[in-house]
Amino acid sequence: MEHEQAERKRTNVQVDARKKDDYTSLPEGTDLIQQKERKSLSNGAIRKSFGIYERNTADKLAARMFYASGLSFNFASSPYFTKYSKFLAENSIPGYIPPSYNRLRSTLLAQEKTHIDRKLQPIKGTWKKKGLSICSDGWSDTKRRPLINIMTSSSGGPIFLISINSSGIIKDGEYIANLFIEATENVGSNKLFKLLRIMQVGETRFASHIIMTTRIRKVKSSLEKMVMDDEWKNYKGDKGIEAKTREIKSLIMNDEKWDSIDYFLKFTEPIVDMLKSADIDGPKLHLIYDMWDSMIEKVKKVIFEHEEKDLIYGQSNFFDTIHDILVAR
Repeated sequence: MEHEQAERKRTNVQVDARKKDDYTSLPEGTDLIQQKERKSLSNGAIRKSFGIYERNTADKLAARMFYASGLSFNFASSPYFTKYSKFLAENSIPGYIPPSYNRLRSTLLAQEKTHIDRKLQPIKGTWKKKGLSICSDGWSDTKRRPLINIMTSSSGGPIFLISINSSGIIKDGEYIANLFIEATENVGSNKLFKLLRIMQVGETRFASHIIMTTRIRKVKSSLEKMVMDDEWKNYKGDKGIEAKTREIKSLIMNDEKWDSIDYFLKFTEPIVDMLKSADIDGPKLHLIYDMWDSMIEKVKKVIFEHEEKDLIYGQSNFFDTIHDILVAR
């Protein structure tokens, strides 16, 4: 009997040793604990009362989760990660195990989607009464992948619908139209107010205002047709929206505004051309001075012709202002 107990004990010890070898232990020690241990054993009571050892162990387990799973360190700043951690710290849940892979991708995902839909319902509730616009914009992520965002805009607020990776796809009119058709079907065509393609460029890109103005000029005829449409002219509803529709119509149908845009694009064209030529890989510094002088002369020629002034003897305050801005840049 004693022999069997001894044999069982020896077997358990061997199993525990194998389990220990299979698990990579956590790195030992912290600066705080090591310093206190050198001072006095009485610090054991302090560490226990403040949970220093447990906190240190929890930090190491969390760090290993980040390192082994390749998680971004930015995830540590996520308010949801912080809230989850605080909930576990403030509530005793004996035997709690984090959700499994299957539970995360099925039950919990469906519950979260239902929760988000419920939170968005007040915004969606305005669609049927006041309509909405479907908008899109294009941008590139940090990996230089071309992405197209589709979203809705309404009096209740914006809602993001989907982001599409358009790498390797020809983004012609048919492709963009199909994206809008699919988005329209998802939100319901009876709620749609207008379709808008906002080809917005990031502020970090050069000459972004000029690029945006160029794109607006290209769709001038479409904008004019839009504000002359019966649905636009006869829209009745929110007084603020009615006032805005009249303001937009007045702006789009103003020929003087379009003449100003044409003039703006004409004298900025040499500037954009130079920036595009310089914004490529390869040595360009030796060409910059010649490109600069040529660009200045082209801008001056456009402005002086517009103001009907002599190119050699004339004087233009507007050109002087533009020149000072370019030099300051």
